[in-house]
Amino acid sequence: MPTDAFKCILKGGKIKTTGLGYKHTMKTKLPLNAYEKPTLIIISHIKNFIKEKGYRTNSLTPRAVNDAVIEIIEKAIRRTKLDKKKTIFPKHI
Repeated sequence: MPTDAFKCILKGGKIKTTGLGYKHTMKTKLPLNAYEKPTLIIISHIKNFIKEKGYRTNSLTPRAVNDAVIEIIEKAIRRTKLDKKKTIFPKHI
């Protein structure tokens, strides 16, 4: 379950990532419903994978990865619907 900090979009501030989600490091934030996408990734796994490759992650990187995953799934759903199926297969991705 995402934390409240993950659900909001911040204005010009920093977000500190933790293994369990996001933690605010600033006072200003938009309403919690400004970011309503579900969390489909495990943030610590994404950060560890990038770290193993010798790179560092920006605090907004997990959100961008999550958004990309959601976009891939939404496209797969549209392709599945065009095939008049209810099961998503690898060919739809």
